[in-house]
Amino acid sequence: MLPSFYQTCLQSQLTEAQFVTLEILVELLQKERRITIERIATLFPQPILFESRRRNIQRFLSLPQLTPQAIWFPIVKQWIKRHYSGRTPLHLVVDRTQWQNHNLIMVSLVYQKRAIPLHWMWLNKQGQSSLAEQRKVLCPVFHLLKKYRFILLGDREFHSIELAAWCVEKQVKFVFRLPKSTTIKPNDSDAFTRLDDLPQTPGITEQYLHIQVTQNRGFGKHNLVLRQKRAYRQSNSDAWYLLTNLVGAEQTLKAYSNRFSIEPLFKDYKSGGYHLEDCHARFTPIQCTTGSDCHCLFALNASGTTHSPKSKCNATSVESRSRSEPETDIAISGLACMAGCGLNPCNCGQLWRPS
Repeated sequence: MLPSFYQTCLQSQLTEAQFVTLEILVELLQKERRITIERIATLFPQPILFESRRRNIQRFLSLPQLTPQAIWFPIVKQWIKRHYSGRTPLHLVVDRTQWQNHNLIMVSLVYQKRAIPLHWMWLNKQGQSSLAEQRKVLCPVFHLLKKYRFILLGDREFHSIELAAWCVEKQVKFVFRLPKSTTIKPNDSDAFTRLDDLPQTPGITEQYLHIQVTQNRGFGKHNLVLRQKRAYRQSNSDAWYLLTNLVGAEQTLKAYSNRFSIEPLFKDYKSGGYHLEDCHARFTPIQCTTGSDCHCLFALNASGTTHSPKSKCNATSVESRSRSEPETDIAISGLACMAGCGLNPCNCGQLWRPS
């Protein structure tokens, strides 16, 4: 049973039959934790042929209103209103994960050391994201949270001085980790030097204010916080080189420590939870524009598979399908997001996760 404000948001976008279908899909995902359309179609409680159930689910997931902006953003707004006091800033994490031929960039909200996905985008390439792609996935989130204070966190993939300058233009606080090969100019009279050539004392935090980062000009000056943990029992600890527009060093370190909350989320999507890597789907990004916000939706496109079981089956039977047959493009990540990051209606202060 979804919480009442979930139901209100969803029913404003879906018909009664569509809402019931969504509730069933979310429940199946919670129980099965397998994001494969064949498995879901096998268990879906509809007394028709397997192939008909599969096509019905495909048609449902192809609904134009099943987008993060229409379905997920209103829920996030209501959730933040209920749980955010305003005394401390929100922490947002932007990160990317990759498996097989799929490349996903995501922005998430940190809550109780866990990450709740806010917006995501499938990249039609391998490797790191570009500045344009990073801005595209961040723009809708900035618009969603324009009434709130928040700090954007990113690892070494998001270290570009251009992204930092763009965040300053948007009046967004940020903490980005820099690679050790980055060059900085500690003082106007000093020459550029690599970060790993700076004096470092394990356990001691160093801070540099209003310095030029990289030799590219025209991007303003930022602050740098350097921290290397003490090594125990001959263990090695990488230093943190944090580019930020925050003033306090301790505030910067405390904020950046929240970045690692997104790693359990990616594990929940993959081998630790919904086994997204097992679906063998081909995710197709669709470029869309809503007002001034650019975003990328992941599409469910029926690929026209032609296997057709001849007999009806009930909701508990199992029907096999060869992996060599054509796969169906699915946009099931949004349902997994709702199943894995909802709220417990019995305890709305805790994250609602499948047992």
